[in-house]
Amino acid sequence: MPYELPSQADSQRISQTAEHLIRVVRLFGYDMVETGLIQPAELFMTRAGDEIADHLFTFERGGQTLVLRPEFTSAALQHYVNMFPDAGEVRRWAYHGPIFNDADDGSPYQQTSVGAEFLGMGNPFADAEVLALGLQAINQLGIADAKLVIGSVALTRQSIAQFGLDNRAQQLLMSHLHQVEDAPQTTDALSSWLSKLLQTSLDEAVNGEQASSPDQTARTLQTLLGSQQSTAMGGRTREEILARLLQKRQRAASHAEYRQLVTFLSQWMSVSCSLEEAESVITGYLGSRARDFTEAVYRFLSPIRMLSDYGVSPEQIIVKPALSRNWEYYSGVVFEIQTANGDLLAAGGRYDTFATLLGASGSVPAIGIAFFVDTVTRHSSIEARPIAQPITLIAQPLHDAIRPAAALRAAGLDVRITETAPTDSTLLVAVGADSSLTFNHQIFPLERIGDLAFELKKGQA
Repeated sequence: MPYELPSQADSQRISQTAEHLIRVVRLFGYDMVETGLIQPAELFMTRAGDEIADHLFTFERGGQTLVLRPEFTSAALQHYVNMFPDAGEVRRWAYHGPIFNDADDGSPYQQTSVGAEFLGMGNPFADAEVLALGLQAINQLGIADAKLVIGSVALTRQSIAQFGLDNRAQQLLMSHLHQVEDAPQTTDALSSWLSKLLQTSLDEAVNGEQASSPDQTARTLQTLLGSQQSTAMGGRTREEILARLLQKRQRAASHAEYRQLVTFLSQWMSVSCSLEEAESVITGYLGSRARDFTEAVYRFLSPIRMLSDYGVSPEQIIVKPALSRNWEYYSGVVFEIQTANGDLLAAGGRYDTFATLLGASGSVPAIGIAFFVDTVTRHSSIEARPIAQPITLIAQPLHDAIRPAAALRAAGLDVRITETAPTDSTLLVAVGADSSLTFNHQIFPLERIGDLAFELKKGQA
């Protein structure tokens, strides 16, 4: 929905919430960085693909498609890749400003975001730090029901891999995993849903034209098998197309594996437990293959266990290994900080492999968090600081007030100059022809401007 200018009081609260979040992030040693409000559209298409195209605000300029930034992470990581192509530097960066999305949920087009990226360090310590600063920032705003819900893309991906899907099918399933929660919850229905999802279309094998039926797939396969051409078709060789088509047919024939996979997924997606229970619950669902997941489980739980050293209560933590985040680039821990009714206050995760899509020669260890400032502000129980009563210098002519106004501003006061008294609430100071200043029936010569500043600050208190 279009952006509606908030009231002065709401603007003040949003600004103060953002200031608080920035202050906490800075306490953890993060440096503020600026990213452009206008960015190349392909930067964000690379991150999330065509599925977000309809939610971007794009325009053309100089033959290039540009976009109002929908988030900060992509631009920040691109900057890091440009500065450190070998990914050998550790950087803690933070940001603040408006972001723009045409979301399906009717939320405003423009929202305020504060966030942080921990770049160049891939160990559990980095994960724990980002999780801790997020919870600390939210807790200090008095949001008593805030919970950290945390999952692992790496652990879930490894769990799915044990069912024999090829890499592309695994990636496709991971990108749609959130739909499992919405799919019919019977084995037959889930098997049918998964089977349809994993059917590879011929347009990916050839030129972007979808196969309309199994017969068409068979005819294409027969033609290719009988063909002697070795040149590329639609950017792929004959052998590559054959391999893709055979994979498709193999997937279609693996209904038993689908049933095993959906049975596992329906159980795995339901896992939600405390940190204390997490290891035994997770290994219980992994069953006889749990030993194959020892390292992945340890990597997942290690940063969560470190949170106690930051003073985080275990009661604030919900472990949900298959936490659904509909962003394909995540590679490790993913998390949300949410209220009891599910409102999202902050979210993030580890995205080590994303840098390769931006031109990096290899992965860049990276984890980030984004705070949704408007939502955080609505749930914060901290009262907004009162807006300091403005100070108005009344002078005729107006230029007589320039010097005293400059002196008061140097003393840290906000001052405006008018010819007549305004109608809103303000502290009035009259400027005389001799540059003397009158406030509350007291007269202050210009050389006593410091005394006047002291009285004005008392009046603002």
